[in-house]
Amino acid sequence: MNAHPPLSWKSLSEPEKYIWACAFANASVPEADERARYADSLVYLFRYLPDRDLLVSRNPEQEAAYANAEIVRPDFDIWYRVQMEIKFGDRWDYHRPTDQECEEAFERYRMGLDSYF
Repeated sequence: MNAHPPLSWKSLSEPEKYIWACAFANASVPEADERARYADSLVYLFRYLPDRDLLVSRNPEQEAAYANAEIVRPDFDIWYRVQMEIKFGDRWDYHRPTDQECEEAFERYRMGLDSYF
């Protein structure tokens, strides 16, 4: 018996959806219910990993802060827009970051510099 309730697709984060789909597709049992339970169990395991944030891809501003890269505000917007285009440009819901979104990303970057170092 499964110790956890079945997961809802809508409740999964993007990395969890990827893990679930891969686990479901690669499960060695033929029954769909068993494959789904197996995929759910792997997502639950992922959720309990202590350093899972290191396994999940960071946003560009988090990567820059983690790398201790010094980017001044005037250069940040250009750099950020290019990074977002590279990372998410092939997604159907991608939109070019607005000035406000760049400003918010810069604040996250600055706060990240303080938290990583």
